[in-house]
Amino acid sequence: FSLPRQYLVLVPVIVPTETSRKICVQLTHLNESVTLSITVEYGLQNRTLLSEEVTKKDLFKCTEFELPRWERSFQSHIALFTVEVTGATLRYFSRKRVYIDNLDSLFFVQTDKPIYKPGQKVQFRVVCLNKEFIPVNEQVGSTMQHFFF
Repeated sequence: FSLPRQYLVLVPVIVPTETSRKICVQLTHLNESVTLSITVEYGLQNRTLLSEEVTKKDLFKCTEFELPRWERSFQSHIALFTVEVTGATLRYFSRKRVYIDNLDSLFFVQTDKPIYKPGQKVQFRVVCLNKEFIPVNEQVGSTMQHFFF
C-alpha cells in the first residue's frame, strides 16, 4: 500500500514589481526521480526560476524571484507561473496566474511649521516609503521644485 503522490504550489496572488518574492513547491510520496521546473511568463519574457532533479521522497523548495516594472508595452498586468514535475511514470503540471502591481513610492513632506509669511525660508524633510511603509532610498530630484512653485 502506498500513499498517493501529491504536490502543492504556493505563490502570492499579487506580486509587486522590483521586490524579492518567493514561490514554493511541496512534493510528497514520490517513488521515483523527477525533474522539477518553475518558469514565469511576464511581459515579453519567459524566464526559468528553477530547474533541478529531485531524488528524495519528499521535497519542500522555495525560490526567490523579482519581476521588472510593468511597462505599457506589456500585454497585461498578469504573470503566469508554471510548475512542471516529470518522471518516468508521473507528470504534474500547474499554471498559476498572478496580478503584477508596480510598487510606487509614497513621498511625505514635513515642514518645520504649518504656515509661512512671504519671504520666510522654508525648511522641510522628505521621507520616501514603499506601499508596505518600508523606507526606500530614492532621489527626489527637481520634482520637489515644481511641487512648491
